[in-house]
Amino acid sequence: MRYRGAVMGVCLLFGVVTAAPAAVYRWVDDSGQVHYSDTPPASRTDTVTFSPGTAADAAERRAEAEAERSELARQARCDAAREQFEQYRTAVRLVERDSQGNERELTADERARLVQSAQTRVESECEGPE
Repeated sequence: MRYRGAVMGVCLLFGVVTAAPAAVYRWVDDSGQVHYSDTPPASRTDTVTFSPGTAADAAERRAEAEAERSELARQARCDAAREQFEQYRTAVRLVERDSQGNERELTADERARLVQSAQTRVESECEGPE
């Protein structure tokens, strides 16, 4: 019975200690600098209540998600550039169509410039780690 009471007391004490929110005081000094502290300054303050670590964790998760989206977008641009380059490089003929629908086959020089332009795009879009 004594053991049970001691365990309940420890559990209650632990629950009270962990449930207490941390107080953070925020103020802006005369030069416009924002300050945060666990003790209030002599002047007016705003109180922010939070669970320790959650703001930093959320910011880190946002940064990781943004980096992943950015890398996925870069990879998609790289893949599209490589596909276009391969199509230009391996095509039997390259044809240009004007706004009226008239077609004309590209000359050897025009084709070489188009392939070179596509290769430059691959190099630009695909630089960095893959």
